[in-house]
Amino acid sequence: MIETAFRALMIVAFVSVAGAGHAADAATEKVIAEMAAQGFSEIQVSKTLFGRTKIRGLNADFVHLVILDPQTGRVLKDKTIARSDTGSTNTPDGTGLSVDGNPD
Repeated sequence: MIETAFRALMIVAFVSVAGAGHAADAATEKVIAEMAAQGFSEIQVSKTLFGRTKIRGLNADFVHLVILDPQTGRVLKDKTIARSDTGSTNTPDGTGLSVDGNPD
């Protein structure tokens, strides 16, 4: 009896985790589509140090940064920053954004 209940609990846990991952993938695709519709052509997807999904879009005037929770797909940060010719671009990715997504 206990073994059957344990198996049922493991199946429910697995389905819950698998469903959450799918929600995060769907959220990532939705953000990418929205950025493309807004004119961001250089869109990159990566992971942050904490395993969150980082989506960065660039166009001639702006940098758009979105951070998603990998489990739920919830937006944790959504920031658009003007790209300035006078701003610092001395960062590894050339955007002038520090690791946390804020301007230098």
